[in-house]
Amino acid sequence: MTPSPARSRPGALLIAAGLLAITFALGACSEDIGDKVAERVAEEQLGDGAEVDVDAGSGKVRIDDGDGGSYVGGTGLPEDFPDEVPLVEGEVLNGAAVKDGGSVVWTVTVQVAGADQEAFDAAVQKLEGAGFDLATEIQSGLYGGQLDNGKWSVVLAVYGDATAGTAVVGYTVGDSSR
Repeated sequence: MTPSPARSRPGALLIAAGLLAITFALGACSEDIGDKVAERVAEEQLGDGAEVDVDAGSGKVRIDDGDGGSYVGGTGLPEDFPDEVPLVEGEVLNGAAVKDGGSVVWTVTVQVAGADQEAFDAAVQKLEGAGFDLATEIQSGLYGGQLDNGKWSVVLAVYGDATAGTAVVGYTVGDSSR
């Protein structure tokens, strides 16, 4: 069986997830209708065998592309997020897991009080305390870096909002061996 063109394109799961975000916004006035529209749009984008479940009320989305790839996202920490990766103290705004075959990449954003430099330093300190080594650091209008502990690779990106006195710490976590 030849895969549909939508599924053979790189990033089809991420495209479908982006469409879902737009559909969430459009469907806010009627969650049930918005959920159904979002599911249909994503399933059409992914092609045959795709299954999509959307629950705008809880902010959760699950996509299975029918070929072993999946996307699970919501307004909290993904259920299978690695315990060995500590997060800064704050409010988890969203989290997602993208699975493709045997590999998984998680993304999590956490809002914290304070400036971006402070938030970056706190995230690095917490990861280093858990055995991660800072391999790369970026401080060019954006605080970021890559840390590794031999099992997990973590990419940090920190965005600050000086007027609100908050920062958002973005984590992208994957298997170090891949």
